[in-house]
Amino acid sequence: MSLASHRDFGVALRARGLVHATLATHLVPEDRIALVTPALVGQLAVTPAQSPLADIEPHVNQVFGLSSPQEIMAILGVRGGEWAKATLGQLQPQSPTGLAVTFRRLREAQGFPEGQSLEQALAADFRISQHLIDGPDFREGIRALVIDRDQKPSWQPADLAAVTPQALDALFGPVSSIPEWTPTR
Repeated sequence: MSLASHRDFGVALRARGLVHATLATHLVPEDRIALVTPALVGQLAVTPAQSPLADIEPHVNQVFGLSSPQEIMAILGVRGGEWAKATLGQLQPQSPTGLAVTFRRLREAQGFPEGQSLEQALAADFRISQHLIDGPDFREGIRALVIDRDQKPSWQPADLAAVTPQALDALFGPVSSIPEWTPTR
């Protein structure tokens, strides 16, 4: 299979990929969805065909297991091959701050559920989202992709190396203008 023919590969996991990544336990065909109950889901599920994710999983684990987003981008740039080129092409136009925040948050969440409760993880994600919405890249992304549609955002900062640890720490900290997120019961 050619990854070049799957432009959205790596952006969204489809049903087979979700099962392969163990983010889903069962694949139930659309024509059986109305019949699903917790007791019947196992009987209604089908075994999915092998996911395209299986072909690239070793590459994904190796590259995204590196120690920083800068290292990931550098390795993708010299690695060669369709997957590396396509992945780098998806990462390069993104907000450097967004890439750094995502990398750090994913590393923090690796310990979940042992490291954080679900409520703690959701509270952290809420804080980050509020800081990012108030930051310049959120507005700039909407301008470049939705309003002007020029596809040329001017990120602040424009380079991943310029995203400082202090700036990242601030994005993970409390939001002074609103109360902390808490689950509703």
